[in-house]
Amino acid sequence: MSSWPVSKNGRFALSPVMLRVIVICVAISTPFNVVMAPYLSMLQLSDKQLSTSHCVLNDPAFPSKSYPQMCFHTESLSERGRPLVAILVAVTTRGLTFDQPNELALFKYLLPSLWLTAECGYDYRVVVGYDEGDPFYDTPAGVEAVQNWIEHCRQCIPGNVGLWMAVHFVSVKNDLKKPGPVFNKMAEAAYDLGADYFYRVNDDTEFLQTWTTPFIQVLEEFGPPYGVVGPLCKHGNTAILTHDFTHRMHMEIFDRLYYPEELSDWWMDDWITSVYGEARTRRMEAVEVIHHVEGTRRYDVDFAHKKVLQALIDKGHQRIEGWRKVNLIPKENGN
Repeated sequence: MSSWPVSKNGRFALSPVMLRVIVICVAISTPFNVVMAPYLSMLQLSDKQLSTSHCVLNDPAFPSKSYPQMCFHTESLSERGRPLVAILVAVTTRGLTFDQPNELALFKYLLPSLWLTAECGYDYRVVVGYDEGDPFYDTPAGVEAVQNWIEHCRQCIPGNVGLWMAVHFVSVKNDLKKPGPVFNKMAEAAYDLGADYFYRVNDDTEFLQTWTTPFIQVLEEFGPPYGVVGPLCKHGNTAILTHDFTHRMHMEIFDRLYYPEELSDWWMDDWITSVYGEARTRRMEAVEVIHHVEGTRRYDVDFAHKKVLQALIDKGHQRIEGWRKVNLIPKENGN
């Protein structure tokens, strides 16, 4: 977590860009009493990134003609053919006590930072997955709270800006009460929506930089059968990818299962980090997230899964290689 920048006289030294972004973002959040991301973390964004973030689009200090990279256009969805990027986030309020939605991690961290780091020219779909019977999210009030948050932010952005975002809900019959079944159902729903790319994150993830184009460029560099890329995260197990971004082809190789069904908690991250091999796995040090781990763990870890991890990785290698051969991908592109 960064600290507030301090000038020589000991006072806060916020740049004009930072001030404008904070003012506009607060204006967006006020009607819904939503925290627009922890500003201490937002200050890690550069002035260039802040000046092109979407919170400043209604600020007269930033006329649209000054920012051609903001992709102002009026093309329809059918004319654009934009890449569809699914953000997969599992949520739960099981065992939580709260008074307002803005106290929940999804509203404090993920959604605000997503709006600050989303890029023009992409169709973002936030796929929210939860257990059937969740005390908040599996209720009309919970669904409405998320929909209203997205819709209000969207209304604050001019209609001709090249940024599209929608939310989809996936209720999962999850007897295990583990994240694995929810992750797989969310990914399956995103696949049916036509998602080109999948970004599996946590509800308490905070994005610090733009990530969409850098991640896609890495996968395009890999080429079919692609692989996995993720951000730098200094929290938790830093030896593996705790957030992962994949191509649609991942779902096709593994028969619409994002993770093996045999894994339901910790070792899903280990599996995705290893299944494509070193040549097709990358962590981008220049793209960072914060994982705000709040409270106690929301599920019991099944340590028996560690015993089957390597066998599942080996099986995954075989599936990838089999897909390469069937689709006649040259070995030099299928490492």
